Parts: sequence; structure tokens; C-alpha cells
Amino acid sequence: MRCLSLTELNSHFSIAQQVINQFEEVEKVIFVPINKESNKKGLLDNRYRYNMIKLVADKNQKFEVSDMDFKDEKSSFTIESLEEMQKQFPDKQIWYIVGTDNLKILYTWKRAEDLVSKYKILDNLRRSIFEISILECLVYISIIKRLTAKSQWLMAKLLC
Repeated sequence: MRCLSLTELNSHFSIAQQVINQFEEVEKVIFVPINKESNKKGLLDNRYRYNMIKLVADKNQKFEVSDMDFKDEKSSFTIESLEEMQKQFPDKQIWYIVGTDNLKILYTWKRAEDLVSKYKILDNLRRSIFEISILECLVYISIIKRLTAKSQWLMAKLLC
């Protein structure tokens, strides 16, 4: 069974703190643990992971944990979670922090174009946080979708 390691958990909180430090307009970071019903293998029970993250998040007034992805029996896609969050905070600009590993495959995600056009994307690359422009994401997505699988892999390696 796979569990989020202490190192992984620490790095997620370190990145969140870095975002808060680097972007003064960020009021808080909301952690949304993925539903156990997702396609990720070896996840521990939803409540266990939620409580583990909450224990750490409660030590920082700018951190919050949401169980929004646990409400349904099925796992939500990122775009659906972000849209739900936007409903909860209609007057706020929602940002999405993505690791470089996921940025490389973002073009495969459900409604990737909507995700990058509606929400501010931040990438954690080599311990620095970069805002990824909508244009960069849309160009990347359109280029990648036209390539063969082998070319997609090579392009992702080159760009990320």
C-alpha cells in the first residue's frame, strides 16, 4: 500500500508556503486530497489522508484542507474541482499549483484548455514558483495534441 511519505507531505507544504511568500495576493492555499476512487493506486483511506493533511495545515492560518473530492463515490477531475471551488469563492481568482511532472501531461487532462484559460497556473520548477501564461499552456496543448505518442513524450521532455 502506498502512503504519502513525510518528505512528500513536507514538500507540498513547503511549496504552499513558498507561493504565499512569493505572491502577496494569495490569501490562502486549499489542499484538496484526491479521492481514493481515482486511478491512483495504493492510496490510503480518504479520511485518514484528510486528517493527516489537516494536522499540518492547522498550524498555518493560511492553509486549509477541503474534502470536496470525497463527496461523490467517483473521483472528480481537476477542472471539476476547480469549478466547484470557484462556486464557493465566486469573487476570488482561483490559482492551481501543479508540479512539473503533471504539467508535462496536462494536455491529456479532461478539458485542459478550460483549465488553463479559466485559472492561473503555477508550476513548481526547481524550487521556484513560476506563473505559466495562458498562451504558453494553450500553445503547448495544441502542439502536443497534434503529435504522435513518441513525439509527445519527446516534446514534454524538451519543454519541461
